[in-house]
Amino acid sequence: MKQAATEHESDGRNVRPGPPRSGHHQTAGLLIAGLLVSAPAHAYIDPGTGSVILQGLLAGIAVAIGVVRAYWQRIRAFFAGSRTAAEIDPAAGQDADREDAKAQSEI
Repeated sequence: MKQAATEHESDGRNVRPGPPRSGHHQTAGLLIAGLLVSAPAHAYIDPGTGSVILQGLLAGIAVAIGVVRAYWQRIRAFFAGSRTAAEIDPAAGQDADREDAKAQSEI
């Protein structure tokens, strides 16, 4: 008859003695070792490439500013939490006023 190696094995769990082993430590060790022994790349980024990267970053910032400006009222209302769609969008407010008037006339 086989004796249980650990106290919990009889419960159906397979528990190994010692600290838990994780593959993350091995992966991190291999990554660090790979970076330490890698050869120089001898790569060159010319000024044209740098300017394209700079233009891309500036374009992304400009787009982000444009989106925030276009939706500023809605963003502010979202974080304020107390405004309705009628207060945010005047066109929606006109529609809401019409619906309120129609509901009042039906009562």
